Amino acid sequence: ARLEGRLEAQQPSTKPENLAPRYSWSQLQAGIEEGKITQAQAMDYRDESIRMELKASLKQERETYERSTNTISNEGFASYSQTVFTFSIGIKVGYHF
Repeated sequence: ARLEGRLEAQQPSTKPENLAPRYSWSQLQAGIEEGKITQAQAMDYRDESIRMELKASLKQERETYERSTNTISNEGFASYSQTVFTFSIGIKVGYHF
């Protein structure tokens, strides 16, 4: 925990606030050399941060896909609604389709 605080102070965050900063391998290696963390801890940290980054990326892609799918569905529904409305008005007015 203390190493993370020190490493966080060294690395400016360029990622969105909801993602924790990801430390580079050289930063983790420096912690290993100083005896603050073990190599196994550094590798676990790196693996977990990669997993979290991938998970966030996949979530973003899924949300983008869902938004685009909803937009297409809404446009299709609007076209269908307009057709039904036009047809129903035509019947009331006396047009034969």
